Amino acid sequence: MGETMKINIGGGLKRYEGFVNLDHDSMTNPDYVVDLEKDKLPFDDSTVEEVKAYHILEHIGEGFLHLMKELYRICKPGAIIDIAVPHHRHENYFGDPTHRRPITVEMFKQFSKKYCEWHQECHGSSTGFAPRLGVDFEVAHYEYSIEKDYLELSKEGKNQELMELAKRFNNVFIDVFIKLLVIKD
Repeated sequence: MGETMKINIGGGLKRYEGFVNLDHDSMTNPDYVVDLEKDKLPFDDSTVEEVKAYHILEHIGEGFLHLMKELYRICKPGAIIDIAVPHHRHENYFGDPTHRRPITVEMFKQFSKKYCEWHQECHGSSTGFAPRLGVDFEVAHYEYSIEKDYLELSKEGKNQELMELAKRFNNVFIDVFIKLLVIKD
């Protein structure tokens, strides 16, 4: 069995003990200088057990599908991709001109074989990236950080009301935290 590792992609100057750092900016002194949108990630197949992707995926443009394929290739079965992104309806997302794509929990369903098969059976649609890219990720967990104006609703357990507000208004949720599980046979 080969060596396994943990990686932090696009982390800039942020370091986590036990994680190898990848970034396109050599001034952040990463372990590997990598263009996440184009480069092959410098790891063997199925050797990564955990990926931190904190506030990076929203910056990925045309190379997003390439990055998802590469993450799938290098991750071990059962690996977790730990994601933090600004909520797509928050000022933090809108206010940064380098943000290139909204990242949502719903979007990641397109990378699940199980979801794509269900969608095809129920809707006769071939929508989804899992079969096209040869990847399989499941959303294992997700949660939102909440703006202070709405914290009381959360404390009262009014989660459905919070979700309805977030559909209608900006600035209800600040960030989205997603854990993707890598599924491999």
